[in-house]
Amino acid sequence: MARLADPAASRVVLVGGARYTHLRPLPTVANNLDELAAILIDQTLWGLPPENCTVVRDPASPQEIDAALATASGSVRPDGLLLFYFAGHGLIDPLTGSLHLAVTETNRNMVHSTATPFEWVRRWFLNAPAGARVVILDCCYSGRATEGMGEPAAIADEVEIDRTCVLVAAPANRTALAPPGERFTAFTGVLIDLMRNGVSAGPPLLDMDTLYRRAEQTQHARNRPLPQLRARNGGERIPLVHNLAAVTGTGDGQPEPVPPPLRIPMPRPGDVFTPAEELDYDEETGGPYGPVVVLAYDQRIGALGVRLGRPVPRPPNEVLTDARLATAVGPSEVLDGGPVSGVVLMIAELKRGARGIPGARRLSGALVALPLSADPELVAESVRRAWVFTGYLGWRPGQLEAELAQRALIPSPEPLTSWLDRQAE
Repeated sequence: MARLADPAASRVVLVGGARYTHLRPLPTVANNLDELAAILIDQTLWGLPPENCTVVRDPASPQEIDAALATASGSVRPDGLLLFYFAGHGLIDPLTGSLHLAVTETNRNMVHSTATPFEWVRRWFLNAPAGARVVILDCCYSGRATEGMGEPAAIADEVEIDRTCVLVAAPANRTALAPPGERFTAFTGVLIDLMRNGVSAGPPLLDMDTLYRRAEQTQHARNRPLPQLRARNGGERIPLVHNLAAVTGTGDGQPEPVPPPLRIPMPRPGDVFTPAEELDYDEETGGPYGPVVVLAYDQRIGALGVRLGRPVPRPPNEVLTDARLATAVGPSEVLDGGPVSGVVLMIAELKRGARGIPGARRLSGALVALPLSADPELVAESVRRAWVFTGYLGWRPGQLEAELAQRALIPSPEPLTSWLDRQAE
């Protein structure tokens, strides 16, 4: 029969980044930490001794998180639970593709040296003697997009740890982490409601699988990114708290009323989207999005696009493998198109009356998405100017629509031409 881990033998590390020097602030993360700590310490839910719950607020350096993990993993006992929770910005090392957890001084241009590698978390968990281990991540996984236009890469696969249950907020590369007007971040808010209020018709103890499945149902109903769970050796059956709804018969097991999904127009290639005012992008601090343009869209497959406004000091002939194509497009601007590296995409403006280029996809007016396989002679004849993008953004089926519904992104009143002209100035 399942039972809660011994609170006296357990250790919990709750980490949250609400304030950043170079990244967008996430003020509701502070509320996450306060409420989660209160739930775990509550005698009616679990009864963790306060001294066994380490709360790391706005860590200034990666070493601050590492030190908290070292202490917790070294003092947890075999009959206890080791739990690590992180809410904040998640960034990807562009060279290795590995997940890093942002701290106050993290710089997205120096992720490898200014953020906490998730590998550090993995290392402490693998060495800990705890009989039960849980990792919960509520962060934007801003470098792991879809592979091409297919299924999204799974965060949970990237952060899986042997003998550990890992629950992550979303499977894709961007998440509307803190919806405007809500007290908690989107995913953690659901967990808090479930843990605090209980699940009717649920088990006496709320285990990871129950929390995951109910959170998934709620997020799906709200048209929000879906969580993922990875567990080995029965880790999904690790209980966290008593199910108060099962004990009292009063809880309904559902968080606040679920609003109906919003109807939104279908995105089209050539559409430009910018962050909503509440999630405004700042080129100095680096928001999770910035302006983006959709290059390809299929409701069944997903969408692909690139970021705008991030020039890279490189000439086209260093990016394009076909020297003839680089010559054909002339002195084009090179831009950082997104966190998924190793892929080059192009936008071109055709000359008036120019012949069509096979494989080119119309975006807006004379602008097309130009295939790298285009005939260089035809490109030289037909293209007035071009923009070269290194990297891209991907959306799984329904994800871009969900971000529009949540107003994480809003349609830009300016056409694509204006954005491209602006960054060329």
